[in-house]
Formats: sequence, structure tokens, C-alpha cells
Amino acid sequence: MGASKPGAWTGQVLARVVEWQLEHPVGTKDECEIWLKAEHEAGRINVGENIVPGPSGKRAKVTGDGSAMKKARR
Repeated sequence: MGASKPGAWTGQVLARVVEWQLEHPVGTKDECEIWLKAEHEAGRINVGENIVPGPSGKRAKVTGDGSAMKKARR
């Protein structure tokens, strides 16, 4: 899917795959892969890092609704 490394998007993609598996209990790995690629091409799955400049100019992750979320300090 063109991703260079795992990130926050990985969990979202895995959750979608699990949903697909539950909806298609006899589905094959190849069928799931075809579905996953189609979802990605349609823009319903984003494999980018989802990092954009936040309101203060610092990097922030983008939430599902498109708004920026500040990264918590540790």
C-alpha cells in the first residue's frame, strides 16, 4: 500500500481488516488483500503518518474528522 513504516495508521487498518474478516468468515487472504487495496485506492484507508502543522505551528496528528490533535508530552 506504499507505506514506508508502521505508525498510527497501522491500528486503524488492522481494525478494518478484522471487520472485513467478521463480515466474510469464509473469505480468503487474497480476497481481503484485494478489498484492502480497493479501499486504499478509494481513499477510505490512509497509510500516511497523518502529521500536519498544528495551530501553534508544531507538528500534530490528524484525527478521523480532519482536525489536528497535539501530541502529548511524556
